Amino acid sequence: MLFSVFSKKTNKNVYRLKTMAMVRVISEVAALVIFLFLPLVLLFAGVLANLDLVVKAAVLLGSIFALVMLPSYGFITWQMTVTETGLIGWSLIKRRVLLWENLTKLTRKSNFNWQRYVLYFEGGDITFPLWFERQDSLIEAIREHLPLDLSPEQTGPRLFRQDTISFLMQFSQVAFGLVLSCVAIYFAAYLFSSNKVSEWDAILVMGFVIILSLSVFYRAIVVALMPFKILVEQDSMELSTIFSKKRIPWSSIQTLTTSSPILPEGFMLESKDGSFLIGSGFDSLDELVKEMREKKLSAQD
Repeated sequence: MLFSVFSKKTNKNVYRLKTMAMVRVISEVAALVIFLFLPLVLLFAGVLANLDLVVKAAVLLGSIFALVMLPSYGFITWQMTVTETGLIGWSLIKRRVLLWENLTKLTRKSNFNWQRYVLYFEGGDITFPLWFERQDSLIEAIREHLPLDLSPEQTGPRLFRQDTISFLMQFSQVAFGLVLSCVAIYFAAYLFSSNKVSEWDAILVMGFVIILSLSVFYRAIVVALMPFKILVEQDSMELSTIFSKKRIPWSSIQTLTTSSPILPEGFMLESKDGSFLIGSGFDSLDELVKEMREKKLSAQD
């Protein structure tokens, strides 16, 4: 099975996890297996009894955590096969066959910073991560077979929400980056004022720290203004941030592009009323972006 996962010869109707995503999953499973059996290894090696009580507790808790988490990896969908009659979803534990006529809805979900697609069908649902090769092609193939009356396109206002955990994680990462920047600035100032390094070395370090700090501060400002809720209406949309609410007419939108590498993953909205980062933690982010682009084009006509 592993050979088929990493094989370069791929059928255009077969969609698999990206190689790096598969390597990440395998690495996480290997780490959990190590944690699971670590108490037994230490016991048979005669080391467990000599460990401090706190270390013993940490080892046992790690083993319990691994025991709880390992089964969930068996349900990760690592391959989707598109056939004439439907889809076949492959995971380590089971193989699921879905008929086109039984599909009801496809949506992108984000909970507890876990971003994935959920495909609903009569009798249940199947989840697959955002790490598939040629994922846009797979999503398009699925949407082509969804019932017309249940397609993502809707009339009237529609509310999109950012996952709370994902939203808080962005702020925690920014806070951590600001602390590191302050430490780096202090260190660079110390080098610059001391005679322990040459003047040019101190200038190079200071320049690097200034560029890094400006990037961190810019990221902090963008994240602080990032909306956690977006209400899409016929003539405009309402963005809710932690500071205020802002209504933006569709005619004022200028561009909607993928965010730069120094910013969190998502889309950067540029408008006459300001710039805002639409984070990747939004539920149904693909539908939100599609709707925003369509309404922007219709407002220009």
